[in-house]
Amino acid sequence: MPDLPRFSQWPDDLGPLRPGDVREAYRSGLQGAIREPEEADALDESLAWKTWADAADQFGTAETGRGKLSRPWLCATKYEPEIWPGPTQTRGDCVSRGQAVACAVTMFVEVALAEPDEDGEIEEYQPVEFPDQGVVASEIIYACRGHRGEGASCDRLARYVSEFGGVLLRKPYTFPESGEIDLSAYDGDIGYQLGPMPAADILEKASEHKIRSVTRLETVEQARDALANGYGVNVCSNYGFSSKRDRFGYSRPRGYWAHAMAWIGVIDDPVDPACRAHGRPLFLVLNSWGKNWNAGTLYHEQPAGSFWINARTAGGMLQRGGGFAFSNFDGFPAQRLPDYGATGIV
Repeated sequence: MPDLPRFSQWPDDLGPLRPGDVREAYRSGLQGAIREPEEADALDESLAWKTWADAADQFGTAETGRGKLSRPWLCATKYEPEIWPGPTQTRGDCVSRGQAVACAVTMFVEVALAEPDEDGEIEEYQPVEFPDQGVVASEIIYACRGHRGEGASCDRLARYVSEFGGVLLRKPYTFPESGEIDLSAYDGDIGYQLGPMPAADILEKASEHKIRSVTRLETVEQARDALANGYGVNVCSNYGFSSKRDRFGYSRPRGYWAHAMAWIGVIDDPVDPACRAHGRPLFLVLNSWGKNWNAGTLYHEQPAGSFWINARTAGGMLQRGGGFAFSNFDGFPAQRLPDYGATGIV
């Protein structure tokens, strides 16, 4: 394997970028996903289930994704057909963008299943005005990156949504001290300017909607089972990819990006033609660069801007500990996705 490029910090004066510029920024080695070992340690100390394997032992979810086509992203599409892929990233905020997607997948699966949580409440969804902007606002997540520059660590932002903050839907807000902030449409500048940490009144509002549980994903089997049970996934890695999809919507690794992207679906069906061609499982990756950065066939109703990857690539992306699953429950109980979200053998 060739040496990784020398990744570098974003220049302070680079400002918001156009679609082609943001792609070039990552390809040239600017870091959107950064490593903070102290944040990783702090997160591990707070996790009730440090890895998916720990949760699977308690909730009996090991191997539950084996042999299935699992499409939890369609639970969101049912309610908001325009939700994916979301707007084109303009800052170095890929970690928050991927995490917002993962949290949205988790939320919409819960909405679609309409089952009460531990408190007896059923998740309900109130439509937003501009669903093509992503439904879950990434800006407040990005504002918690801990520094004034660009880029963030998956560990730090996973702590934010589950420990001292939460998620906000896309709409205007009036905060007691911070005043009016319109999160109806994606604006990377908002997240950038509010860093390194938003004010207490913003955090308090976001904490009304915490992600209850986060866990690390160490293997492709764990990621497969997480998605098969409807838990959204976000992954920080150094992997780049081709902008062309083949006839199965699959893209090959190409180059190196210090980048984060959400994983929103998985194919593990041994008779599926894509698995016969590329092996199993295959994971569906949703990038934050809009719908026009890549092209080719869309397979199994995958959204524009996404691509499938094989198990070898997925395993490599998970090796550095940057993969996480998100749950709105205390833990990761087994969930059976609706028919439109999961098919195949059990």
